[in-house]
Amino acid sequence: MAIKIFAALMGIFALVLVFLSTQDFYFIDFKPYGIDFKNVESKHIEVYELNSSEVFTHFQASSWSRYGEDDVFTEFRVFGYDYNLSANTLSLSQKNTKLEGNVLYKDVNQTRIEAQSLLYDRAQKLLSTQTEFKAYRGVSMLTGQSLIYDVQNKELNIKGVKAWLESN
Repeated sequence: MAIKIFAALMGIFALVLVFLSTQDFYFIDFKPYGIDFKNVESKHIEVYELNSSEVFTHFQASSWSRYGEDDVFTEFRVFGYDYNLSANTLSLSQKNTKLEGNVLYKDVNQTRIEAQSLLYDRAQKLLSTQTEFKAYRGVSMLTGQSLIYDVQNKELNIKGVKAWLESN
């Protein structure tokens, strides 16, 4: 019995690793549609994206649930090559990627975004929110009503901005 349980867990782990090996460099481009499970539930997930010499990205989640074609991760964290991201909930569907609850994005350019909700457009590689947020560049803080952050070009577009700038 114990061998059957171990074999089943190893099979699931192998499928998850195959699934993750087909993904793009940025976790946000995560496309979990290659595996056709209708309902899946998993707890305490840790996955590493690596090549022969280094770890590119480390993913963590307390749980993963799939309902039809929608995936929900709780207590999700990504430690990437040039960015870190965390949220209470990550919801993936074919149409959008939504991060909710204490969302925090940081990158190597000293950009930090804190919000309660962020959407990610996979095609255009844009993070956006229509709720209040805080964005930091170095020690300068910006708040506003809506935000669009171009992940590729590292450009912030903010509406309704209030800024606290630190100068040397």
